[in-house]
Amino acid sequence: MERVIDRLNQAFTDYYIIYNSNISVGAIRIQRKENNIYRVGPVFIFPNCYLYEKLGYRRTGKVKRAREYKDVIIRRRVAVVIILISGNSCTGKTLMAQTLLEKYKIPYFSIDLLKMGLYRGISDCGFTPLDNNEVIGDKLWPIIKGIIMTSIENKQSLIVEGCYLFPHYLKEIEIMYPGEIISVFLGFTNKYINEKFTSIINNRNAIETRGYQEERTINDFVNEHNEFRIICQEAKVKYFEIDQDYEEDIKMIYDYIEDKIKIDV
Repeated sequence: MERVIDRLNQAFTDYYIIYNSNISVGAIRIQRKENNIYRVGPVFIFPNCYLYEKLGYRRTGKVKRAREYKDVIIRRRVAVVIILISGNSCTGKTLMAQTLLEKYKIPYFSIDLLKMGLYRGISDCGFTPLDNNEVIGDKLWPIIKGIIMTSIENKQSLIVEGCYLFPHYLKEIEIMYPGEIISVFLGFTNKYINEKFTSIINNRNAIETRGYQEERTINDFVNEHNEFRIICQEAKVKYFEIDQDYEEDIKMIYDYIEDKIKIDV
């Protein structure tokens, strides 16, 4: 206790109280050095304020005994990452986003919700749900881009999924934020569609319930995936295809994200 009092009385040291909603929740120590140099000392904070989490740190699960009466919780800084998941409908984009949320604790944003929110909330939003993906994508991309930019500026990782993300949009955002965008484009081979068409339709409600019947035929699916494959190949983006077993083939995408992501799990 005497040592603590001595530190409090040091002429070159100041302590600042940290408040949360007018309640003192901790303190920070600032030491004045020579030549207008300051040293930030320990930050004392009550654990229920989640200050470190708000600053982008996550617990590693390790605890270090500093003194007989004091444990130090080890945290590491989490890098900001934006994961973009695109592909034709019924390829499992929402399921992948949900799986990544549960693993990495990164929230995800469904572009379908944005689309329907604008359509139902604004009388003249510039599109209808029946318009083709390119028309809707061009209308929504400026908003999605703004969400991505704000997430990065706020140091908030985010997963964005939807069939309205096209490769040429990706090129635009990657130039602005190199190294912070992880994108995957997902599709099916013609072989997989022909052999697993019934399974594809049956699994379309794996995460969200779609209250309408699927009217597209096998040929419609094949043509859509062929067109999307060509777009991705010409743009030279990371394109993955499910060819035989969905559960086995999808692992290559999760492995790819695992290698690219910069976060503690």
